[in-house]
Amino acid sequence: MFKRGKKGQVALFVIIAIIIVAVALLLVYEFKPNFSQVFQGKEDPIVQEVRAKIDSQVQKATYDSLYLIGKQGGYIELPENSLITDKQSIAYSLYFDKNNLPSLNNIQMQISNYIEKTLSFYFEDDHTFDNLEYSVKLNLNQTKVNTKIQNKITNDVNLITTISKNNKTIIIKKYLVEVPFNFEYVYNVAEEIVSRKLNNLPIDESFFQGKDVSVEVFPIDSSTTLYRLKYFDQVNQQDFIFNVVILKNG
Repeated sequence: MFKRGKKGQVALFVIIAIIIVAVALLLVYEFKPNFSQVFQGKEDPIVQEVRAKIDSQVQKATYDSLYLIGKQGGYIELPENSLITDKQSIAYSLYFDKNNLPSLNNIQMQISNYIEKTLSFYFEDDHTFDNLEYSVKLNLNQTKVNTKIQNKITNDVNLITTISKNNKTIIIKKYLVEVPFNFEYVYNVAEEIVSRKLNNLPIDESFFQGKDVSVEVFPIDSSTTLYRLKYFDQVNQQDFIFNVVILKNG
């Protein structure tokens, strides 16, 4: 009797499982249009257009943050140890015997914070979504960005976007925005300059041979030197500048 009851339970479980699968398939079939709109909306031309427009604004914000970071020696907000003149404000990359150059992780966070805080302004004065046949709503107040710097800049952007047209609604939650700029390469040159100066090694013409970065050297005073690194930005067709200021006795 025990064995027969056990087989009966197994059979019952199998029947229940079949019913659950059948109901799930029926629900997917019944709600397939809405399911497709939410999870496969990126296939829709409307979604592609919205993505392209938002990607463009995120790229602009990224480039603006990068150029400001380069101009100010690695910082969007200048630290206390900075060279301040009438013409320029640059953080010291080397302050006597202290390496003041921010890490790549720090710069990643600076870019992320910049985009989160300013992205709304990039849409405020820009008529990106004017004269469209559909409505686009952006939840910009809750924008979250995770920036990665390698041989390009990658921004993982959480930005809830609601697209509405007639009775159709599509929601986009995330964007992956790539910026084809090799900031890491320029940063590594700046880092090497700081390291060589810390170890009292020369920075001469031979140091820059074979590098894709050119340099202008400006002696500020007897203990302060500005190295202006230039790296050609193919996208914007102009020189990207990263300023390295060395303050060192001797």
